[in-house]
Amino acid sequence: MAIEDKLADKARQRKSDQALRFRERNMSHLSAEEHLNSTGEPIKQYRQIHLSTELFYSRYAFLQEGLVRLAEHELALDAISRGCRYVTNLDYHTSEKSIIIVGRGLIKK
Repeated sequence: MAIEDKLADKARQRKSDQALRFRERNMSHLSAEEHLNSTGEPIKQYRQIHLSTELFYSRYAFLQEGLVRLAEHELALDAISRGCRYVTNLDYHTSEKSIIIVGRGLIKK
């Protein structure tokens, strides 16, 4: 394996680890107001954006139970790339074909 490939693998792993930590610490089912009250931060310091991700069962059929975690991971990656500090108001929608997760991204002003 070339050095460039090893560096790319390490970068992907760091990004994945960062998304895992973000998902565990910065994502909540609470409303933005409730979540920020629990952290002691005023909502006026944050700009809110809509976030969503959709994964299709046919593409990830081998995961089955892990599909929700994978969707949360994808949402965390999107939130990080957009500069979100938190994701709140998480809501899960399932159908026969896919799982959709929506949330509110909070970006510090």
